[in-house]
Amino acid sequence: MQWYLLFNLIAGVRGIPEDLEEAARSFGLRGRAYWRRVLLPAMVPSLLTGSITAWGAGWNALIVSEYIPFLSPPPHVSGLGYLLDIATFRKPLPDNEMILLTILTMIVIVLAMNKLLWRPLYKRAAVKYRVEV
Repeated sequence: MQWYLLFNLIAGVRGIPEDLEEAARSFGLRGRAYWRRVLLPAMVPSLLTGSITAWGAGWNALIVSEYIPFLSPPPHVSGLGYLLDIATFRKPLPDNEMILLTILTMIVIVLAMNKLLWRPLYKRAAVKYRVEV
């Protein structure tokens, strides 16, 4: 998950306009002042974008880890991956209702996270830390 954050933060730093960097040098911004006034504000939107993708990748890995048995006997976990595993593979016929319900649960969680957490944070960061070229 850290790679999503790292690459997005690098993109945020590389997206700083040269005029802004030149102005910072002209005003003598160095060290903490440069980080606080130039780098961190430029990195906040990229940090949020990286956090969104890292959260999605982490959740995907968590669901897969509930499905793949590493120990014998596999420990009991009660998550969406476990429910999908039971509904799909551990019965003679797939339980289509359980599969549909787990997929709908995932959709609701993703939409709720986007609507209630990520979108308001991103809008706030985009307005507060806008770096215009």
